[in-house]
Amino acid sequence: MRKFAKIMVMSFLIALVMLELCFLLKKESKAILRIDSTTLQIDRFGICRNAINPTAQAVMIPVGSMEEWCSFIRNASSLGIILEKCQICERRCKCSNCWTMICKDYNFNQCPAA
Repeated sequence: MRKFAKIMVMSFLIALVMLELCFLLKKESKAILRIDSTTLQIDRFGICRNAINPTAQAVMIPVGSMEEWCSFIRNASSLGIILEKCQICERRCKCSNCWTMICKDYNFNQCPAA
């Protein structure tokens, strides 16, 4: 019975270590985003931008730290990437008129000075 308990405890610990390793690898894989010829909304560290890639080539965007993300924001135009404000829009209804949309900037914060 003791041997079985030891095996169970060891199996549990190994599973826990493997789960933590998978979590770290998954977290690390989000440090770089890939944008093809499309638009991608990126909201990291309270700094949100819509990245538009009009080129035919994929571009890797580093977002693992605020410094990397802000460096990309400062240099995006040299890569041919267009950055726009992120916005949240909501429909406002007055009486039966629900066609009014109100939009406001979302996390359009500036990067700290380099």
